[in-house]
Amino acid sequence: MSLLVPTHRAWEASHGIDQIDVARANAIRKTYDIFSILQSHRIDLSEASVWHVAETILEESEKYSLDPMLILAIINVESSFRHRAVSPRGARGLMQIRPFVADALVTEMEFKRWEGKEGLDDPITNIKLGIFYLASLRERFGDLKVALTAYQWGPTEIKTRLERRETLPVGYARRVLSSYSGYTQQTGQEQRELPAS
Repeated sequence: MSLLVPTHRAWEASHGIDQIDVARANAIRKTYDIFSILQSHRIDLSEASVWHVAETILEESEKYSLDPMLILAIINVESSFRHRAVSPRGARGLMQIRPFVADALVTEMEFKRWEGKEGLDDPITNIKLGIFYLASLRERFGDLKVALTAYQWGPTEIKTRLERRETLPVGYARRVLSSYSGYTQQTGQEQRELPAS
């Protein structure tokens, strides 16, 4: 006598589970993974705000085909999860965006609510701008490691170095990718974002 084991789809159908439920369950799991990492770094926000940040990271990452774990790695390296961090050069917030860069990004994105540089202290605004910026850099340079390097050094500097065939300073990109690797291992996810070179 052999036992018949129902396929995954057959089990779902027999239990009334459809694709929307599976997609929703995956989104909830991913959001929880992001939330857990944010909490583990003792981000200085209320629990409800941390959930909202986690949802925003997932939504914006998916919108631009980026891995949310990569965004968390950038936040870790840039601000150590301090949403009110300000660098000596004036970069602000979780993703450390300089105000003049933000001004250009909000114009390009046709951002509706922009309050100037203080708006960068809002974690949601900061994340939306930072993810859009990284996606733009990846599209411009066609390589994630180069895009990450441009995120730190600025696209003009990196473009100039590439034109002169100079070596790029990739230490920042390596730190981000190392943190990214740690987060994907911690959550049991596969790495989606690997540099082309």
